[in-house]
Amino acid sequence: MRRGLTMIELLLAVSLLTPITLAIAAWTQVAARASASAAEPMRWRAAAEAALQLIHDDLVTGDFSGDFSSGFSGAQIGGRSDQKPRVEVVDGMLRIRTRATPGSWTAPPPAPGTVTPGRVTPGSVTGPATHRYIFDAFSGELRLQQRSAHGEQCTRPLLDRVRQWQCEIDHEHNLLTIAITSIQGPDVARSYVLP
Repeated sequence: MRRGLTMIELLLAVSLLTPITLAIAAWTQVAARASASAAEPMRWRAAAEAALQLIHDDLVTGDFSGDFSSGFSGAQIGGRSDQKPRVEVVDGMLRIRTRATPGSWTAPPPAPGTVTPGRVTPGSVTGPATHRYIFDAFSGELRLQQRSAHGEQCTRPLLDRVRQWQCEIDHEHNLLTIAITSIQGPDVARSYVLP
């Protein structure tokens, strides 16, 4: 009685299993890519919703005392105030005069080996601030530029792969409407009642 497999039987088994194993590996790769590409629009949408929430937070967090200094409000001229509006849209850029709170400033870290005197650190800036939401059509990036009443400034990216950024103020109904469209198609939009 013979025990085990002959060399020919082993070669035949391996030659039959190899294409099946390769097909399973290829199918697994295709499924992983499809899953990743399906999740990408959801991740972008979540990031866009977070950017819209940041705008909402800026709108409800403000310096309502009127104590804007260093260019945040106009001077008293002939008994009248030249105070700039708290929220305005200028050439597609959204500008909100708000209040910086401790930890709201997140300056990017300096490049290794560089010294940046007077660098803004998280928690170091409080008080009146201006936040500008700027869309760079060339790079497809939405950026937040933060500037304090004392001149400290920090710019950071909020969202990439943006095809279109639209914001407009409806003065009649006192509404700010923002729509952001991704290069992959999904878009998010929100309207805010202005203070």
